[in-house]
Amino acid sequence: MSGTLYIVATPIGNSQDITLRSLEILKSVDVIFCEDTRETRKLLGMHGITARLESLFAGNERAKTPAAVRMLLDGKNAAVVSSRGTPAVSDPGFFLIKEAVAAGARVSSAPGPSAVIAALSASGAPGGDFIFIGFLKRKAGKLKKQMTNAAGCRANIVFFESAARLSKTLATLLEIFPADTTRVCVAREMTKIHEEFMRGALGDIAGEIAQRNLKGEVTVVLSPHGTMKEPEDEKE
Repeated sequence: MSGTLYIVATPIGNSQDITLRSLEILKSVDVIFCEDTRETRKLLGMHGITARLESLFAGNERAKTPAAVRMLLDGKNAAVVSSRGTPAVSDPGFFLIKEAVAAGARVSSAPGPSAVIAALSASGAPGGDFIFIGFLKRKAGKLKKQMTNAAGCRANIVFFESAARLSKTLATLLEIFPADTTRVCVAREMTKIHEEFMRGALGDIAGEIAQRNLKGEVTVVLSPHGTMKEPEDEKE
């Protein structure tokens, strides 16, 4: 029988959000593949866990995956973690998980903290339907197309954005969605000391953020209830 690859969610900010099951898994596995060994070592140290750590990030994931899969097929157990949240959700881990599944190894999830669910639940957005699109495209034309396609699902839209780019992104969204009838929640530094939720009409929140110099992790929940403006044709 193969070993098990556990996909372990880690805290998005507050270290106390780690689950009891996740701690037991991290104590028991033969190796932990992590996005940043320094961050993971800090988390483990808070709970008195010593473990073998192997780095696994975008630059080395493909190179390290074959040996990791062989280890699983030899009966060893492993965990994969990202610095915050869940691996393979806008973080490294997808390639390893895909190859482990293809090889017939057992893959199991240890769910836990999620920036997507945390932001959505506290946003005040109506209904339970949502679409998650991760990080947005950088170029304005591609971003408009991405958001227009997502809005076609008639659900709340959840995405990640850099605090430094947020003001520019919201200005671009105002070219697509009505400023007064589109609701938005900007969730910043969730579960941390400086946690902040900015909720309101897209135009009002965009104006407020344009006057600030925001820092930290940002998750946005957009509720496009108005009639969308037709995006202008734009060369990309």
